[in-house]
Amino acid sequence: MTIDVIMPRVDMTMERGTIRSWSAEPGAALRTGQTLFVIETDKAAMEIEAPADGILGEILVPAGREVPVGTVVALIRTVGADAATGHAPPRPVSVPPAPAPAQQAPAIASTSPPAAPVASATPAVALARPRATPLARRLSREYGLDLAAIDGSGPAGRIGRADVETALARRASAPLPAAAVVERPALRAAVPFQISAILDLAALDAVRARIASALPGGRRPGLTAMILRILVAVLPRHPAIAAVPGSDPSRVDIALALEVDGAFAAPVLRGMERLRVPGIVAALDALRGAAPGTREGDPAPRLLLANPGALGLEDFVALHDGAPVMSIGARRSPCGTARVTLAADRATLDPVAAAGFLSDLRGCVAAPETVL
Repeated sequence: MTIDVIMPRVDMTMERGTIRSWSAEPGAALRTGQTLFVIETDKAAMEIEAPADGILGEILVPAGREVPVGTVVALIRTVGADAATGHAPPRPVSVPPAPAPAQQAPAIASTSPPAAPVASATPAVALARPRATPLARRLSREYGLDLAAIDGSGPAGRIGRADVETALARRASAPLPAAAVVERPALRAAVPFQISAILDLAALDAVRARIASALPGGRRPGLTAMILRILVAVLPRHPAIAAVPGSDPSRVDIALALEVDGAFAAPVLRGMERLRVPGIVAALDALRGAAPGTREGDPAPRLLLANPGALGLEDFVALHDGAPVMSIGARRSPCGTARVTLAADRATLDPVAAAGFLSDLRGCVAAPETVL
């Protein structure tokens, strides 16, 4: 029996995909779940698994070629598949010409006994390499998660994207080590520093498309609005990120770097902890053309957010009245990533605490469903 391997649709907007590389050669034995090839879309690269046990036959689409979704890219020959289940036996065998009766009996006697050891070896292989989807494996590698420590919710305990995101959320909510928040007199000197990370925006773009219908006019929320919503969830977990040490960690006031009348302005969006995405979009719309002033006695913002990427720029590195400054750089195509940079001063923020915050933010952007 021959099974068609097709170019899959890995996201809602995908129409075509490019095969970046093949992980097996024609004639190679395959097992279900084994990585067969890697595809590349305009958002991400993803490993595609073999759909069945068998032998890789002809590769119809070579690496580097772009084809529409649904195109047959290769053929898998299953050997001795059970008619009821469609699964191949544990070890592929060739089918010889029909032997004489005298030769058949020894062949049957020699092959029957190993059946039990082969069946008992299967659980050992599963324990050594947990069952997981290609996306789950990629995310676990990227964020340093051990798949063996994640409980899978899929069929037969298979680990999926949601399981990895749950593990990321648990890790992000864990308290920072005590060493990250211990005051060190040597760090009180005013020494500026900056830390950068790469944000994977693919999942966030998918969420933006899904929630567009809930917004006026059905327009997608901008990247700034989505990052602000994630900051609303992340900042309370990191009280060290503040212009004034010891300020109320539950309050999320964020300054926004804007150009008003040809000059720099930093109006403060206050009470962000009460807003979800539609409210944040409305608050941003209200800022257009005017930068509200700061009243005397208002608390300093927790953070200044700049989005120079909207102008195709990479960084906005500066200090603003003691508040840490976070800038989102230009989107990098076709991989759909952007660099985020946090600039602060060691007089008010320990670099270890800054790194913990940036790591938490990076994980939440990659798995936005955990906080939105």
